[in-house]
Amino acid sequence: MKIRNGFVSNSSSSSFIILLPKKFDVEAFVEENYSKWENTYVINDFKYDYEHEVSKEFIKEEIIKVIKKFKLEKSFEQYDNSNEMRIIERVLKEYCIASMDTASDSGTCELMSDAEVKRIKER
Repeated sequence: MKIRNGFVSNSSSSSFIILLPKKFDVEAFVEENYSKWENTYVINDFKYDYEHEVSKEFIKEEIIKVIKKFKLEKSFEQYDNSNEMRIIERVLKEYCIASMDTASDSGTCELMSDAEVKRIKER
């Protein structure tokens, strides 16, 4: 389990907890899910950030690299690289068991059900 928390200086913050199955295969996960990310902000952000056309294979490798880095670290606090943060938050969303977002005038908190957490653990 990885916990990410941090404070953003513009009076907002975001925290979330990602629970990955013990036998989580990064390469297989990216290969299985890439097509559903293709015409979404997940992939379009890569094209925007690199300011030129990037190949599908390049994007897959970048996503794999970031997820592997995430899995290896003891904590995942306020990454300097916002691209990496966006990748984790967006592509591992189905494994997010708790999240909290706050702004100066509002906030949300979401918790995954016990049954969903159990389903992830059993994978």
